[in-house]
Amino acid sequence: MNKEEVLQAISKHMESNIKDLNQSLADYEDASNLDESDTIDPEDFSQQSEGKEMQYQVKSQLDRAHSGLSQLKEFSGKSYTVAKSGALIETDKNWFLLGISFPALKVDGKELLGISPESPAFNVLNGKSKGESFTLGKNNYTILNIL
Repeated sequence: MNKEEVLQAISKHMESNIKDLNQSLADYEDASNLDESDTIDPEDFSQQSEGKEMQYQVKSQLDRAHSGLSQLKEFSGKSYTVAKSGALIETDKNWFLLGISFPALKVDGKELLGISPESPAFNVLNGKSKGESFTLGKNNYTILNIL
């Protein structure tokens, strides 16, 4: 599988996640919209407050997902020989995409993980080359290819 195919798979995965987040946001917005003139139970106001908090959290996740999808498009058409933001790294066990975070998915029978620059794993991988080894947690990896 080439890098563009992998990026396309990630893009579809992220778009599906965005669709789910949009639905969740709409559900929380509906749940938190009370007609205050018809509400006399203080517990209803508490639930409205909780709904607003969940709405805020989902909106934050949605903003990060949109940002990640935008960054993903910037990675298209670029190839790398060392691990850095935008590089797709194939190891003996997993795939890693440096630069953005997204829910894990399977690519060519291996798990693909998105590693954000804020993640400690990013610093472990950053600057590595094909053939080098590294350790994340209890797992040792060898880089087979960098795309």
